[in-house]
Amino acid sequence: MSRYSVRLALYIMSSRSEDMDSFTDHMMEHLVELNDDADMGGSLSTGLFDVWVTVEAGSATEAALAGTTIIRTAAHAAGGYTQDWPQANEWPAWLRERAIEAHEVERPELVYA
Repeated sequence: MSRYSVRLALYIMSSRSEDMDSFTDHMMEHLVELNDDADMGGSLSTGLFDVWVTVEAGSATEAALAGTTIIRTAAHAAGGYTQDWPQANEWPAWLRERAIEAHEVERPELVYA
């Protein structure tokens, strides 16, 4: 198992900017509950956000699946919905189409002189 950093670009929609601000705050709270290394940044005016989580997985594909599941769970817990996300058997193609990133995290070596 290796440690991977997973990034997912999201478009979050809301008819009112106050709702968007509240939703993204709640989503971040839930992300941190689910994943200590979670982070999120973006624009309330455009609705474009990047979300990052760090997961342990056997491959980049497994990491992308696990990371995306964490992000989706946080969105649902915050009151969002993801009606256009795929069924389980459609995930690999869906992840490739969206170029979801999963990169192995290099562990720095500690050297004593």
